[in-house]
Amino acid sequence: MRFTYRWLAVGPIACFSAFASAQVAFGDFGAANSGFDYDTGDGWNVTGANSGSLPAPIRTAQQFTSSASGVVADVILPLSLYSGTSDILQVQLVNDNAGSVGGTVLETWTMAPTGPFNSWSTPKTLMGDGSASLSAASSYWLIASVLNDQSSNLYAAWNFNNTGVVGPVAQYFSGGWYYYPAPQTLAAFEVDVTPAPEPVTSIGLGLGAVALLRRRR
Repeated sequence: MRFTYRWLAVGPIACFSAFASAQVAFGDFGAANSGFDYDTGDGWNVTGANSGSLPAPIRTAQQFTSSASGVVADVILPLSLYSGTSDILQVQLVNDNAGSVGGTVLETWTMAPTGPFNSWSTPKTLMGDGSASLSAASSYWLIASVLNDQSSNLYAAWNFNNTGVVGPVAQYFSGGWYYYPAPQTLAAFEVDVTPAPEPVTSIGLGLGAVALLRRRR
């Protein structure tokens, strides 16, 4: 009976780990390059005020609808360097406000450009800190900007996806957000979430603990 009791205690834990693994809530990368392929020669502008782009600075936002509920595990995206110095870029996950970019920041990351424009580079994986959660069938926005965009000369590109995925896009200029009314080619990115364990899993853990205590007694 010793083997049976130990299996009852450990088995539900293994089941819990399976439920806790991350799953893709949204992703539009191509299959090449180990499943992280994108358009290396085109993308949405992300610039500082001294980048030479007109208008400037430019922040770019991409809307996506989550296919799963859970805590944000990571965000994966390419932000390639077109010109200027390699300043720090900022990525923010915000809420959707009736189809527009919302004002509630769910999580913020910083990163350096992933590589030169017109050349494939490994996308950056930004790990979640557990503070942001997504709900299935709800929409959100990812915003890419230059951290100090009022003084930077960084000219970056958030590369397009090459799988034909389109959706709402917005760009921020000095006058505020400008929304493109027709669906546009979305930038390449992936958002992964860690789903919460189902109630039966938690019950299983409790039963396992009880079995272990009985065996010890």
